[in-house]
Amino acid sequence: MKSEPEKFSPASQVLRCLDELEHLVESSNSLPLTHHKIVDEEAFFIATQRLKMLLPAAAVASEATSERKATAPARLHKGSTLLLIVDVQERLMPAVHNADEVEKNCLLLARAAAHLQIPVLMTEQYPEKLGRTLSSIREAAALATPVAKMRFSACEGSTRDAIKTSGRDTILLCGVEAHVCILQTALDLLEEGFSVFASRDAISSRTPENAQVGWERMMREGVLPTSAESAVFELLADAGTPDFKALLPFLK
Repeated sequence: MKSEPEKFSPASQVLRCLDELEHLVESSNSLPLTHHKIVDEEAFFIATQRLKMLLPAAAVASEATSERKATAPARLHKGSTLLLIVDVQERLMPAVHNADEVEKNCLLLARAAAHLQIPVLMTEQYPEKLGRTLSSIREAAALATPVAKMRFSACEGSTRDAIKTSGRDTILLCGVEAHVCILQTALDLLEEGFSVFASRDAISSRTPENAQVGWERMMREGVLPTSAESAVFELLADAGTPDFKALLPFLK
């Protein structure tokens, strides 16, 4: 038995109209040729008009269903993800809202990426003025050398080149500030065709209001929200692996 939504879907209504038309035609064909006009012309006209109205809706519904089936949900996979840590710097972080939380969660992501052999890139905005990347982050991502920049977006110069040649199509973002460097980086990455995830608890601004502005804009443009812990669990995918056991102490 069909559910209520199925009974009233555009496709189901089109099928009912076609059944009605078939019934009318069969009724007409059962009569002698000279009596075909006896078929209920008004009923035939009403059924054909309904069919004309329903077909566009059915086509749209069918196309939407096909798109949903063809488009897999965006996922964080360790084989296709790159971690980009933006401007988590010594002289900037003291002014950042929830700085300790941001550092802790950037550190979690950096440790997980290093253990899972996920590429890590780091940037520093005008390091002569704002200082170096926090030592805790640099130690966790030991294989990554921070790249200095003047543009607010981290998707530029050698960092952009490294992203494009990494073979990774998904970028996981963390760092500061949400409404400036993170936002502009995310927009540039989206323009380049990457799937972009942003870790909500590993990103902030100097004020919560500006952080919220950055988040709202990014979500509207198609950035996918996550958290540091959620991202790590998604990258791990399985609790029965050595990787999970190795990272578990950092998840408690």
